[in-house]
Amino acid sequence: MNSTNDKSCKEINLNNEFSIKLIEDAKYGIAGEIWNSAFLLSNLMISKKCEKLMKNKTILEIGSGTGICGIFASLTGAKKVYLTDREENLDILFCNYELNKDQIKKKNCDILIKPLDWNYYPSFKNINDKIDLIIASDIIYHGLNFNKIIEMIKYFSLNNKINSIKGKTNDEKLENKLEIILAFTNRLGSSYEFFDILYEQKDDWKLKKLNYDFLNFENEIIEKIKYSELFSLQYLK
Repeated sequence: MNSTNDKSCKEINLNNEFSIKLIEDAKYGIAGEIWNSAFLLSNLMISKKCEKLMKNKTILEIGSGTGICGIFASLTGAKKVYLTDREENLDILFCNYELNKDQIKKKNCDILIKPLDWNYYPSFKNINDKIDLIIASDIIYHGLNFNKIIEMIKYFSLNNKINSIKGKTNDEKLENKLEIILAFTNRLGSSYEFFDILYEQKDDWKLKKLNYDFLNFENEIIEKIKYSELFSLQYLK
């Protein structure tokens, strides 16, 4: 790792198969740092078990920060990946895309970098594709944002208009629902408050805690993710 003041460039290798370069930059605050649960989510996406989930899909990463998860997603066979964050944080995403664009292009994946802010509803319109999968890591850390994040998830779920498909059984409709995969590190119990809100609306949501015992991690990453968890969400309305 080369470091200059508060800016550093890292090479991140997962399973000796996927390797990317990323800049971290303190001037972007929390968006300029690689958070631990991002390693868990990235390892999940590159696993053989998730190959079907990722292949030829359009994926939206919300709260991308450095873009680590979205960039790894672009190497898994995804058709298109949206990297998104607040407008003032997009420069680091463009920078990290440039560092990895050659191998991304070899995978025939399109990356689009767009402003998307759960506090600013008009920004939702910046994503006008049908999204197959939403991914996010360490976005549920502040209770003030929980309801806004939930409203964003509802928006994209409803925007896909899956419920309007006729001639489908209930099981087929559920199978085609937009899935959201969240990785997070619980901080003083506050992250679980997010799920408390969802459980209060339990008829509207399918929630599943994901087991990741099948994943292989290097010792350094095991230490990073020891307090991290994975959940799958689907909005049923």
